[in-house]
Order: sequence, then structure tokens, then C-alpha cells
Amino acid sequence: MKNKLKILITIILLVSLFTVSSVKSDSKPFGEYKYIFKVNQDGVNNITIIYEAWRNGDSWLLLPKNFTKYEIKVLDGEIIHEKLEKAYTSQGDEYVFYSNYTFQYRANGKFMMKITYMMKYGSIIVEPQCFFYSPQIYFKSEDRGVVEIHLPRNIKIGENKIIPPPAGIEEKGDEYVIKINLSQNIARIAIEYTTENPYNPITMRRGIFTVETPRRYRELAERILETYNFFYENLTKIFSVNLTDIRVIFYAPKLEDLWTGGYVPFNGKNLGKIHLNLIYVRTLKGYWEQIALHELVHHFVYAAGITPDLLWFHEGIAEYVSITLTTQIGWSGQLSRKSDLEATAQTLYPNYGFIQDWKPGRKDENIGKYYAAAYAVVKALADENGGLEFYRKFFQEIKDLKNVTTTDILIHYLSKAAGRDLTNEFKEWNFRIIRIENISQIIVEGRNIVKMKGLLGVPWSLIADEILNLAEEALKNGRTNMAMMEAYMGIMIAQYSLTLTTITICIVMLILIGRIKIEELYG
Repeated sequence: MKNKLKILITIILLVSLFTVSSVKSDSKPFGEYKYIFKVNQDGVNNITIIYEAWRNGDSWLLLPKNFTKYEIKVLDGEIIHEKLEKAYTSQGDEYVFYSNYTFQYRANGKFMMKITYMMKYGSIIVEPQCFFYSPQIYFKSEDRGVVEIHLPRNIKIGENKIIPPPAGIEEKGDEYVIKINLSQNIARIAIEYTTENPYNPITMRRGIFTVETPRRYRELAERILETYNFFYENLTKIFSVNLTDIRVIFYAPKLEDLWTGGYVPFNGKNLGKIHLNLIYVRTLKGYWEQIALHELVHHFVYAAGITPDLLWFHEGIAEYVSITLTTQIGWSGQLSRKSDLEATAQTLYPNYGFIQDWKPGRKDENIGKYYAAAYAVVKALADENGGLEFYRKFFQEIKDLKNVTTTDILIHYLSKAAGRDLTNEFKEWNFRIIRIENISQIIVEGRNIVKMKGLLGVPWSLIADEILNLAEEALKNGRTNMAMMEAYMGIMIAQYSLTLTTITICIVMLILIGRIKIEELYG
């Protein structure tokens, strides 16, 4: 009996061990993806993807759809079935640049496959700044992945400048090798670094436009010059101004400004060069061009007389005009920007008035909501009043003004272009508004009262007239709050000028009588 019990216990233990072993084995990944990115001095990324597995199975990964050609080689085992189909993000959106390559394989002890392709703009390099951004990594979740990035030795990588954090960095010959163990089956590798290579740009000019670029990006400079010259005449018609000398410079982003497509600095007197982030050349045709046109529009708006302090209108009209023009000629890359702006604006509707406080240099964690609200306001006005033609009329209205400094003045001339009062619409968007017409009317009424009082109101009628002149000057300079205060003060003094003059005369008479009495007493 004891022997039988021992045998039974032994069998149970063996079965348990076998079961545990089987569970552990099943929890291991089927295979491993190894992504090797070899980046040269010009930023070209030569990509090798190696997939290894030790039993029969299937897997999938993303491969380039339309931006480069790839080659697949089976080194061990065999592929028994494969298909290429549309790829989708985890949120269900279709990838623009990638396809899903699904394959079933027979290991024959081991399966190994190698995929190679090249990315021309794998790393953006505008000396000394460099920025590496990997292609999209995404593969079957049951597999695991590791990444190796090979960069030239004559570079420097700062702390916390590699995302996700590396497992290690080694020096091998004339390269740095950065190793990353992926914790998930989806990733993008970003590395900010600098190079010791000197910056030796070339300058390319066409018409009024000049682009400064590293020689490696000569064709990109040509692309910008072609875009700007193609749209220039149309832009001059919209904004009723001509530009004289526009300079463009390319830059490689840093991690903190990766999502900034471009910018134009302002020194308080003039707009500076247009700066374009080259990482966006890796987008669909129209996206980078929309960014470039957006920045150019700032120069047109400023030349038309609208101060950068009206940042909401600068950004809103820049988004609207650049998206509209690039869409009109059939490009599609900019449509994703349009969709993002509209989706964000929808969550804010109708509370857009906060953009009145948006000033140059202001930083906000959710700066995107400012762009979205500004675009929504500008687009809504265009949709209701004739599109780009409405803004052409608006810029004609302010052509001789050259000094639009407040939202109140802006709304006044937008209303003129629309042929109707837009004040209530802006109030529905929760804008704070002082109607220019009200101030002008107060000034006119004040002057009529001054004329009516005539000489009887002197000197207070003259004082009222001078204050009304100050109100008019403040209104012309865009200081609507000051203009309103001075207009009210002027009309009030005008209305009571006769009374104030009488009181003044009485006070003067009393002072004179007092002096006479003092002289009689002490004379």
C-alpha cells in the first residue's frame, strides 16, 4: 500500500512539473524582432529588421507602404503564407505610411527572416543640432522586440535625451551603439544629439524668397521656394500687400519642441526669419507645405498692419489661409491638421473668448486649444461671409489704417467687410467687446454739445473738446479702453460746461472779493 502511495505521489509531482513547465514555455514569446538602425553623417537611416523564432507560428509587423522600397529575405525555415494589408493604430485609425505584413512560417528547428530598407531623413541634421526619429515600430504582441541604433562617434548625447531610456550605450569602432529593450510591441525611438561637424550652409534664392540650408537638404529648399512662389500672387491679393525680402532657415528639433512645425520670431519691431522644422518633411504632401505657408502668412498679416499682440487672429488666419490654399490645389497632408483643429474646437465650443488673452511668448501646457479656437473663429466667419473673398475685403478695409491693435478694432472692420454687425456673434463666443461705433458716437455727440454751448461754455467747453480729441487719437491707436474713458469724460464736461464755467467764475469772483477785503483791512 505504501509503495502504491509513493508511486501515485511521484506521478502527481511529475504531472505538476510537466504542467508548470508547459505554462512557462507557453508564456515565452514566439519570436523576437531585432530592429537595427544605422545612421550615417547625413542622417540616412539604413534599417535592418531580423525576426527569429524556434517553432512554427505566425506574426506580423508594420512595413513601409509608400515612402521607400523594402526587401525580405528568409535565412532559415520557410514562409508558407503571407499577405500585405492596411495597418491600423490601436485607436483604429489607418496608418498613412505603413502596411501590415502578416506571415505564417515553418521553423524547421529555427526560422529567421531579414527585412531591409532605407529612410533618407532618418535623422534630421542641421549642425550642430541633430534629431533621430525611428520609423513606427509595431508588431505582434506575443513577440518581443529589441532595438539597436548605430550613430557616428563624433556626436554628443545629453542626459535624458533618448526615449525610451536605453539599456546601454557602447562604443564600437567609429560608432555609438544604443541598445533598447522594448517593454511594449509598439514604439517610436527619439534621440536628441549634437554633432561636431561644422555648419556649412548654402543659400538659395528665387524672387523675394531666400532659403538657408545644409547642402544635403537642397531639394527641400527647392520645394519651399517653389511652394512660396506658387502661392505668392494669390496671397498678395488676399492681404492687399506685397512683401520684399523673406528669409527661411531650416532647423532640427529638440525633444521639447518636436511638435512645433515652425515659428517666426518677433523682436518688438519686426518679424524675423521663418524657421521650419525639418522633421515634418516625413509627412504626407501638403502637411509641411501648410506649415511653411502658415509661417509666411504671419509676414503678410503683420505687413497689413495687424500687431502680433492680436495673436489669436494671427494664428487663426494663418491656419485658415494655409489649410484652404493647400486643399484647393488637391494636396491632402494638411487635412489631418484640419481634422485635429476642428475636433479640439468642438470640445471648446462656444467658449472661444479666452484667446483674447493669448500674447506672444505665453506658454501653456495645452497650447493646442488656442490654435483650435482661433482657427474655429476665423473659419466660422469665412464660412458665413464668403470664404477667402471675405478676408480679401477685410484687408482692403484696413489697407490705409496700418494699426489694428485690439480685438475691438478688428471686429469693427470685420463687420464692415461682412456688411453686417458681427458684435453679437463674438459675444456668443464669450469675447469681451467695446463697440468702436459707440465710442465714435460719443465723440461726435460731445463735439455737437461743445458747439451748442458756444462761448458761454468757455473754458470748460474747450477742455471738453481737447479731451475728445485725445479720445479720438486713442481710438486711432487702438487703445479702445482709454478712448472710451476719455470719450465719456469729454462728453460729461461738455454737457456741464456752462455750469462748470459759472462755478469757475463764481470761485474767481469770491477770490477777488476776498483779496479786496484783505487789502482794505491790512492795506
